[in-house]
Amino acid sequence: MLPRICIKFKLKYVASAVLALLTLEYFGAFTHMFEADFEQTFSYPLEGDILSYVYQLRHGQRPAVEPINGYNYSYITDCQHKCREDDRMIAPRLVFIVKSAMEHFDRRVAIRKSWGWEKRFSDVKIRTVFVLGRPAVPNRRLQSLIDLEYANYRDIVQGDFVDAYFNNT
Repeated sequence: MLPRICIKFKLKYVASAVLALLTLEYFGAFTHMFEADFEQTFSYPLEGDILSYVYQLRHGQRPAVEPINGYNYSYITDCQHKCREDDRMIAPRLVFIVKSAMEHFDRRVAIRKSWGWEKRFSDVKIRTVFVLGRPAVPNRRLQSLIDLEYANYRDIVQGDFVDAYFNNT
């Protein structure tokens, strides 16, 4: 009889210990032991003199560090005129680049009339550009409305890529 009680007694402790360990694991108590110190071990791929990399890219040179994400798509519409005034290049002080879904016409109008209004300050050159893709299933009616909006506002950059929620690149 005594050995049976001992086995039952030990089984309770073993089961309790296993349950306690699983609970601690579930709540992340053991994760801290395997964490790396962020300040000492984190390294962003583009660490270095970012200004020199941008300068090299702007002047057609090969940067010392390759860009992480290349852009290999063509444009359906572009806004090169946004950085021009009187046929000369300008450097806007502030550029709003707004990612927008194709069907969000009302939202783009609201942005143009509120915080994206380019003439808000007479002494500050502000530009607002909306970036769109194309639908997964071609929609001529929607595309014609986008073309009409582009002709009216001239502030849409439409890339030739599928615009989907999981493709926000």
